[in-house]
Amino acid sequence: MLFRLQEYLLGLPWAPWTDLLRVDILNTIGFSMMLMGVMCRLANGGRARFAITAAGVALAIALATPLVWTTSRMHGLPWPLESYVNGVHTFKQPQAWLFPVFPWTGFAFAGLAIGFLLVSDWVRKREVQIFAFMGAAGVAIISLAHWFDHRPQQIYAVYDFWHTSPNFFLIRVGVLLVILLSVYA
Repeated sequence: MLFRLQEYLLGLPWAPWTDLLRVDILNTIGFSMMLMGVMCRLANGGRARFAITAAGVALAIALATPLVWTTSRMHGLPWPLESYVNGVHTFKQPQAWLFPVFPWTGFAFAGLAIGFLLVSDWVRKREVQIFAFMGAAGVAIISLAHWFDHRPQQIYAVYDFWHTSPNFFLIRVGVLLVILLSVYA
């Protein structure tokens, strides 16, 4: 919020006051970290349970994003709160250049899931195989998401591949897994 205030003050007299409440990636990262802490508290288990729960939350966020941005928007919320959900800001529809909770928090949970796996003793004993598996899983996820994307039937009433598609979310996660293997190698 201090960064946002600084940006606003430097933009005076042209900056609108509403920019003080605009959601950006720093706000979403902070909110994501708080949500991950709540998830860890509620999941109550070992690393494997945390990893599975975090992966499930990431997938749920990805699947809910098209609805939250389009057909099931939360119009009743004041725009500063709705902005955190879908990036609507002061406009009538979500803005692609903002970083709301949906879908961006999903990446934090996907990273948390991988992180919990990587710090386990079982994985440390099988590092090479696990990283190779993650890279292969990344390629498989990319291929599966691409296949889903090219199906003639679509699940969602409004389809926007680049901003709200769970397929694009999965492709990005798959790419990150391939990058993780590359960095390890």
